[in-house]
Amino acid sequence: MTTDTDIVPTSTAAPAVPCPRDGAATRLTCARCRVPICPSCLTRTAVGMRCPDCAGPQPRPRRRGLRAIVAVAAVAIAVLSGVATQIGGGPTDVPQEEVAVPMPLAGLGQMVPVGSFAVTVTRFDCTNETGLRRCVTTLAVRNDALGPRVFPTSLQRVVGGIRRFVPSSVAGAGDTASAMVNPGAVAEVDVVFLVPETLDATRLELRSSTRQAPVRVALPA
Repeated sequence: MTTDTDIVPTSTAAPAVPCPRDGAATRLTCARCRVPICPSCLTRTAVGMRCPDCAGPQPRPRRRGLRAIVAVAAVAIAVLSGVATQIGGGPTDVPQEEVAVPMPLAGLGQMVPVGSFAVTVTRFDCTNETGLRRCVTTLAVRNDALGPRVFPTSLQRVVGGIRRFVPSSVAGAGDTASAMVNPGAVAEVDVVFLVPETLDATRLELRSSTRQAPVRVALPA
């Protein structure tokens, strides 16, 4: 029969031992070399806790590459520029015809490129009518494209001071508002402008489309 004095307490926990690095008491050991290691010195790895010798140097966190940083900065600058344009009222607030950057002035008789056409202003004559001036502009239009192209005579303008005038009628090319020109061919088109009698026309603005910057041709005084 067993008495209370026969029961001997037992413990499954390992006794605490000093850590060889800082002397702290610990019951932990390295998962690889089994050397005692305290919580301050251990390194947690995927295969358990290890001492600094067995854990080895830890990989440094990867930094974002220079290209990624430059790309992010470029996107940020583009966004800020777009916001500034909208706040300040950029070119999108103004019709294309008003903000297009014109080419330097050419002269009568000088061939100038207008889109896929080569255009020469061969004549600009004005006659007075009742309170108006009737100005006839003759254009020699050559198609330099590989296929037939329509030259939009209705897009041409005559300018006097700050005022710009559209054609009132078009003569030639079948009396239409546009002229179909075959590749390499030259079509002669008369564009008629009705302007105030007191207006001094200073230049013509030639275009082949509404998206094109006007080609300016100076008119004789």
